[in-house]
Amino acid sequence: MDEETTLVEYRTEQDGDKFVAFDSTGELVGAYDSEEQARTDVERAKLETRCTSTRRFCFTLHSLR
Repeated sequence: MDEETTLVEYRTEQDGDKFVAFDSTGELVGAYDSEEQARTDVERAKLETRCTSTRRFCFTLHSLR
């Protein structure tokens, strides 16, 4: 798998009355009313990252044939 996508981690922080989620590059994933909403979207982002990485890996394998 791609080194860049395997290094992506996520964190959530409380910011006033909101919860914000960031990836390890500092990119904002989103701002949410509850910590549960933030965690749910972080899980979605993790899945999206894995799917993108898998597609990239499969495309690379296919192009090597």
